[in-house]
Amino acid sequence: GVELVITGNEQEGEVISEASEKLGIPVRKITGATDLRTLAAVLSLSKLVVANSTGPLHLAVSVHTTGIGLYPSRKAMSPLRWGPLGKSDRVIQPVGVECTCPPGQCTCMEIIKPEQVLDEVLDVLGRKKK
Repeated sequence: GVELVITGNEQEGEVISEASEKLGIPVRKITGATDLRTLAAVLSLSKLVVANSTGPLHLAVSVHTTGIGLYPSRKAMSPLRWGPLGKSDRVIQPVGVECTCPPGQCTCMEIIKPEQVLDEVLDVLGRKKK
């Protein structure tokens, strides 16, 4: 009952296409197809944005779209400092681990399960799990 719009660069778009086809999940891909202004417009029309701690998450929040931010459990990347600032925004972090992975080789984020993100999405959208 929701339309998924995926952003990112062209290379990420290829990975997304493969995964969505494999899982049978319909998505609208705008990877590699937007400039900053167009991305802001798309995000402003969205009900919710799920993203890691990157510019698009903060851009979404700046246009008053609720964000669910995915953050590692690393003090230097703390959502207390870098997290979204909106009243309805949420943060998900790996539980029970302090990330000590080498830069560019972090596996701690894999602790966050898709079901955990789905639960937050459904809660923000006011829907119940089926």
